[in-house]
Amino acid sequence: MTVLATRLPLGLARAGGWGATTVLLPHRPVVDELTGAEHAGGETRVADLLDRYPVALLRSSS
Repeated sequence: MTVLATRLPLGLARAGGWGATTVLLPHRPVVDELTGAEHAGGETRVADLLDRYPVALLRSSS
């Protein structure tokens, strides 16, 4: 399982958000346990992973 969490979200929002920041996930599909959103894995935009909540709990879906 991979966990992502936002630190200092108000400062991040004032700075314009995540922008083009990415994270390298395992090269296989993952699903966010909190939202049910599926992601392809590999290099993934943090803004896409944290678009609903400031935290993501990602597990391999295959």
